[in-house]
Amino acid sequence: MLSHHLARALPSRRARIALAALAYLVFAAAVIASTLYRDEEDSREQQAEMAQYDGSSASRHFDFKTAERHFRASIDLVRACGGERNDDTIDRYAEAHEDLADALEAQGRLAEAEATYLRALRFYERAYSRESESSVGVLLALADIYSTTGRDSAAHACTARIGKIRASRAATAESEFANFRAVQRKTAKHHPINSLETADRLMSLGRIHVERGRSDRAEIEFAEAYGHRLAAFGPLDYRTVNARDHLGQARAVLGKFAQARADLESALASNQRAFGRDGTWFLHELTILGDIGMRCADYAAADSCYRRVLENTEQRVGREHWYVIPALENLSECRAEMGQFAVARGLRERIMRIHTKALGAQSYAVGVDLLKLAEIDDRAGASGWARAHCSAAVRTLTAAVGPRHPTTVEAQIYLSELWAEAARPTTPAVPRNVAEGEESEPDSDPGSSDVDVGDSMS
Repeated sequence: MLSHHLARALPSRRARIALAALAYLVFAAAVIASTLYRDEEDSREQQAEMAQYDGSSASRHFDFKTAERHFRASIDLVRACGGERNDDTIDRYAEAHEDLADALEAQGRLAEAEATYLRALRFYERAYSRESESSVGVLLALADIYSTTGRDSAAHACTARIGKIRASRAATAESEFANFRAVQRKTAKHHPINSLETADRLMSLGRIHVERGRSDRAEIEFAEAYGHRLAAFGPLDYRTVNARDHLGQARAVLGKFAQARADLESALASNQRAFGRDGTWFLHELTILGDIGMRCADYAAADSCYRRVLENTEQRVGREHWYVIPALENLSECRAEMGQFAVARGLRERIMRIHTKALGAQSYAVGVDLLKLAEIDDRAGASGWARAHCSAAVRTLTAAVGPRHPTTVEAQIYLSELWAEAARPTTPAVPRNVAEGEESEPDSDPGSSDVDVGDSMS
């Protein structure tokens, strides 16, 4: 019908041929333009994936500034492909924001990290659902930030939401594994059981139980997985080492310290052979071994582990980087237990300096640091400095989180106890003026932060 009308409108054969040729050229141009656009979009997607990979690699090597740059580039590229407006890219957009927030948090830029995590959470919820497992990592990071800044109710809300998501995930995983076992039993006569697949499933289930605080069940699953992998690959294969590492971690939580130490030391030795003693792949194992040493009052062993963690981390990020705080906290606590209060005080002051630089002098974290300093001074017998630091802690915490916050109340009670102890009459064994002189002078300058961690432990 259309051709009939065209024939009447264009009676000339030459005109009809010209019109057909023009229509073909328009169609070809549209196809070529579409192809070029698709190629350009595919190129941007590939560039975004490469930027994401480069950022992750930089993060693994503790180069968080470089990682931040790559993650920002990835976000820009994904946004150019549609970003949050495109259902096909919103999950990658969320992942890129989460990775960027991780890099910002590692640098101590908590306000920026919190805002970026919240954006990532919103994108994950749009891409999946509010109860999606993809949100767990973001919620954990937000809970950590809220705890660091004294917002306990927000941290509890994140933790409760994580608990609901993990409970649902655990129920599904347990049901799937039970079905897997049932199928294995039914087909065992005709098909040999695949022990390696069983081990992989056991490892996944064990990790889920660890996340839910069920280390007793995780231990059983990790032990069985370790047995399967040991029989298949031998003790030095990375899969066997990984299973024994997880087994040791579960046993450490359960208080089976002798077994846990043997498992973790074996995994540590294998990882050191593979990556060297100065690597960062096994810092978690060293930290847990240090924690075991603290629980068993083996402070020399704990100190050795914590020092290696601190030294390896400092080599990559420097002495005053936010990322060294956990290692400094562990080492400070260990040195205080060993009676080396001057070293413990210096380490805590380094932590407080990092917190002050990142969060400000009137922040919750600085208030907690002052409270910890008061406890160290109190144990060292420097009661004057203990009262001064505790009083400063009360002021800082009151300004940061208010007078009714549990930590502020704890500091107020502790300060009252310190003053009550000072008011208690004593019978000094030395002349009063000598005792007062000792009271007025601290064991060391509380502003000092250059105490050598490698001081003698004797």
